[in-house]
Amino acid sequence: MINEIVIATNNHKKLQELKLLLEKLNPLHLKIKLLSDFEIDDIQENGKTFEENASIKASHYANKLQQPCIADDSGFCIN
Repeated sequence: MINEIVIATNNHKKLQELKLLLEKLNPLHLKIKLLSDFEIDDIQENGKTFEENASIKASHYANKLQQPCIADDSGFCIN
């Protein structure tokens, strides 16, 4: 049974938004951990889409930490 989840970001604003959302929608009372709770290096985000970058981050950190991770990637698209 999963009792912890890691938010895979070092962006403090994104971290607060995701943590707040998870705490509101957390019927399982998961312990929410942050990347800053671990001594771990950033990963290069080289995907072609926001979705690919989020998947790269979540998969990388889940494998590295051996814990479930969630990630979000968003930004500005300017033509």
